[in-house]
Amino acid sequence: MWTSAILKVGLEGAVADLSDGAQRLFGSVGGRQCWRVLSARTLDGQPVCSRSCGADLACGRRRARASQAVVVRGRIGRLVCDRLGRSAVVSLHLSERRAVGHEPLTPRERQVLALVAEGLSGSRISRRLGIQPSTVRTHVEHARDKLGATTRAQAVACALAQGWL
Repeated sequence: MWTSAILKVGLEGAVADLSDGAQRLFGSVGGRQCWRVLSARTLDGQPVCSRSCGADLACGRRRARASQAVVVRGRIGRLVCDRLGRSAVVSLHLSERRAVGHEPLTPRERQVLALVAEGLSGSRISRRLGIQPSTVRTHVEHARDKLGATTRAQAVACALAQGWL
């Protein structure tokens, strides 16, 4: 199963339009910088996108990017960036296959997972760290995505196995 997303990027590098697949994958990202939305990385973890690549492509200062294997949101896929008139078109096709352990956890994600490992609930973690419960949920969700885990417990186990906790 593949997920396809197409983004139209304007001269300033911001997302001007997006396909239904991109909307489902990224949410409402109109006006946001393309490189921030994608955060694409090579399979060995190097950044693919830069602050100016979408704008440079739309303006003709950069050549089209041939199909390249990438990791976006913890999933392996193919990325193609091309020019279309005075815009850039970014085509992303993601497989369901996760790139397990590809992205390292942030210090805060590690901290939250360590507290999950201690058995604390989301509300207790939020009180202990002085952050909102929704922020705790976001940190756990990001950690799960990065680790290719489907549950909190599985995320903790994966983080322990990677030596991140």
